Amino acid sequence: MTSNTETSDVDLATVVGLLDDEHIRSILTATSETPLSATELGEKCGVSTSSIYRRLDRLTDAGLIS
Repeated sequence: MTSNTETSDVDLATVVGLLDDEHIRSILTATSETPLSATELGEKCGVSTSSIYRRLDRLTDAGLIS
């Protein structure tokens, strides 16, 4: 979980841009109940592991996952 000060530093346009990506939405949905490894996410979301890592980096930078 992130603190309010961390999330307030994230630009709304960045978050909206991230949520426009169907694979990012799949990752967020898949991890909403339990953490998954990049390999598990790739299998569950139908995305290559390298693409998963790129998207996870973007989500982490935006404070949407930890």
